[in-house]
Amino acid sequence: MLYPELNTRSLSFTDAQSQEQAITNAIKDVPNTVGVYYFYGDGTEPLYIGKSIRMRQRLTEHLKASKQTGELGRQQKFVPQTCVLAWRECLSETHALVLENREIKSVFPLFNRAQRRLKKFYSWQFSSDKAEQLELHSFDQKQGVDKLLKPSYGLYKNARSAKESIRSIADHEKLCLQVLGIDKGKGKCFRAQINKCAGACAGSESVDEMLNRLMDVLMPMTLEAWPFSEPLLWAEKEVWHVFYQWQLHGVFPRKPDQAQIEHAISTDQYVFDKDEYRIIRRALKMVYAPEAESLD
Repeated sequence: MLYPELNTRSLSFTDAQSQEQAITNAIKDVPNTVGVYYFYGDGTEPLYIGKSIRMRQRLTEHLKASKQTGELGRQQKFVPQTCVLAWRECLSETHALVLENREIKSVFPLFNRAQRRLKKFYSWQFSSDKAEQLELHSFDQKQGVDKLLKPSYGLYKNARSAKESIRSIADHEKLCLQVLGIDKGKGKCFRAQINKCAGACAGSESVDEMLNRLMDVLMPMTLEAWPFSEPLLWAEKEVWHVFYQWQLHGVFPRKPDQAQIEHAISTDQYVFDKDEYRIIRRALKMVYAPEAESLD
């Protein structure tokens, strides 16, 4: 049940005051449980999509904030435009996180921060020819991280952001971009002359010393291949989730049987998404056994 029933409340009002009362009345119908909520204007696409572990409380906060002056009020500009309020009750917080992410990337609401489903991703790897040099590799949404044959670091939307990231790391750690193969040149680099490089290019420090500092930064950024040969059945409280290849394929109020798991996997098309990858990775790192069991 990845997409629970969409509940809607159409608002009837004649002016701003009656609209506020209509929203207040509609909010009373929303359960104060975990889920994803939608503000619609007079069109068919939502103005804003959000999630909360207490939907009614969060919607009330939106309404109160919309009456504030300054930046807080400006952030809630979708509230005065609302004609329909809708919500989906989710079975867990992880379910809500994934559903909100998918819904936003499906319809691109006007007032949500840009969250587009990327078709191509970039990551850093060390060169097979020169072990100290970095190379930028790409993979598409249908491949996923399992298609990366070597350890890979970082997950970027384009080559520019990947290069900006490694340059920022180099500035902070005084790494030599020339030795790392990012910049061209031989001998002492310009950055070493202005004290932005500790001198691995000129023998002031060893390449290994420089790489040790780099790896301290890169290790937390390592992309993980799916660590199981089969789907993973994972419980958040009493709710069971079917994860496979860093994607949520099903959510069940009771432990599903093998047929239900196979059906969930077969009916859900695989598309790698960096945010869903991070949601699931974070969930599995927070709690593992005995709340998770591999099906291999």
